[in-house]
Amino acid sequence: MKVRRRPGVPPREPGPPYGSVRLTDVLPDRWTALAGAGTGFAPGPAPAGRPGLRGSAMQKFSLVAIGRLQMNRAADSSGGHAADTVVGGHERVLRQTVIALMRGAKMKDFENPGEGSFHVLEGRIRVSARGTSWDVLAGDLLELPDSRQSVVALEDSVLLFTVAKTG
Repeated sequence: MKVRRRPGVPPREPGPPYGSVRLTDVLPDRWTALAGAGTGFAPGPAPAGRPGLRGSAMQKFSLVAIGRLQMNRAADSSGGHAADTVVGGHERVLRQTVIALMRGAKMKDFENPGEGSFHVLEGRIRVSARGTSWDVLAGDLLELPDSRQSVVALEDSVLLFTVAKTG
């Protein structure tokens, strides 16, 4: 398959296993890099004249870039996983978190705090709940049951965990 490129956009150079990302090219400029390569990112102050997350009607994120950063952090972590909330938080109803899991890594069992889903962006995971397991592949969206569940990465994986807290 031939890849068509936009005029004036040079081809990507090969990089580390999960790609090389220049944060200034792919993330909103309210995000700043932490010290050290592959350590992820953290919210920074909004530039002058531009609203932050709360005052803005819309924010755009590169889930691919965030996933790569989290995968690099997961590779460096003792538990083989890393996560960052990109939308919402504990004080909001909607929360979306990008989670990276190295092959064999397990998330701590958890209760679904409301309505939720896993959208696998890369890799393959197994979600188990109520004695049933689902293998969820890249591109799949799994609506989570209202019960205790566990997650294990069958291969290096990046997923978007979305939850809307109820009650």
